[in-house]
Amino acid sequence: MRSKYLHPFPTFFMIAAIGTPIGAPASAAEPAVNRDSAHGCWYYDEAGFQGARAKIIVGDDASTLPAELNDKISSLTCHPLCTLVAYDGENRSGAKKSFAGDVREVPAAWNDRIGSMSVTCRRRVRSVG
Repeated sequence: MRSKYLHPFPTFFMIAAIGTPIGAPASAAEPAVNRDSAHGCWYYDEAGFQGARAKIIVGDDASTLPAELNDKISSLTCHPLCTLVAYDGENRSGAKKSFAGDVREVPAAWNDRIGSMSVTCRRRVRSVG
């Protein structure tokens, strides 16, 4: 019997190991980031975490999105410590909306409308004791 608490869709942790990362360090002097272990969000061109996908992590320049995903995002999933801010224009301009967690289907007002984005992640706080 399947538990009602099991998530039937791929989560950040399952797809991070198989995803195709995008982006690169801004300069050769910066250390390379292990994108598969870095916190961030995946975004997809179809609802239900299906279709073409890409990943954004803190520090990525997503002022414009890849052509295959520009104004085509329909679902996204973020690491539990991260929040994605979506903008309807390029260069992080225009209306904006924040998303966190698993968003199986973005609201109708934002479906196929996202033109740029940014992501922030908070640090895990450890208790001392």
